[in-house]
Amino acid sequence: MRKGLNQALAALVKSDIDQAGRIIMDALGAEKAVEVPRKSKWGNWQDMETAPKDGTEILVWREDCGVLLARWIAPESFLSEVECEQLGESAEEEDWFYADFIAGGRLDGLESPEKWMHLPKEPDAN
Repeated sequence: MRKGLNQALAALVKSDIDQAGRIIMDALGAEKAVEVPRKSKWGNWQDMETAPKDGTEILVWREDCGVLLARWIAPESFLSEVECEQLGESAEEEDWFYADFIAGGRLDGLESPEKWMHLPKEPDAN
């Protein structure tokens, strides 16, 4: 399924919304991530050192899993009080967190993203 979701995100990077929809509908448990282009219609992939750390949602990329939706945030801002108590002090530590259609998690250490880019602009309302 992750391969299908990564392919769908890659199709979105290429501004192919119809293809992304077809891929999402067909996604059934694949294992390998797609290769993400270094440049898209939205702009260039940038080094993580330049990524905003103000809670802005961005696209991030890692070679082993492709494109993810992520933001720099502390877990205490989205976890319940009980979950924060279970995490202890680390609930207050800001880091990169991703979200996908199934779950989410911290992106740190070897799982840190390698590149990032802004999300595309929303379509004009007609």
